[in-house]
Amino acid sequence: HYKDGEKEGLDAEWYENGKKWYEVFFKDGEKDGLGTEWYENGKKRMEKHYKSGLKEGRWTEWSKDGKKTYEKYFKDGNEE
Repeated sequence: HYKDGEKEGLDAEWYENGKKWYEVFFKDGEKDGLGTEWYENGKKRMEKHYKSGLKEGRWTEWSKDGKKTYEKYFKDGNEE
């Protein structure tokens, strides 16, 4: 979706098999809110948070078998 030429709302893409690859929200053309990625097998790959286009809050990544492999926290785009 676009508003005044800027991305707005949910942006998503899918794998060829029909499973969702990723989704992320936009506000005023910037990533804002939760972004999620999935593996082609449907398991969650990553959760990331944005505020006005910058990394914000917890970012978590999982392996294909569901084990947490990465977790970091960000504030104003910088790792805490």
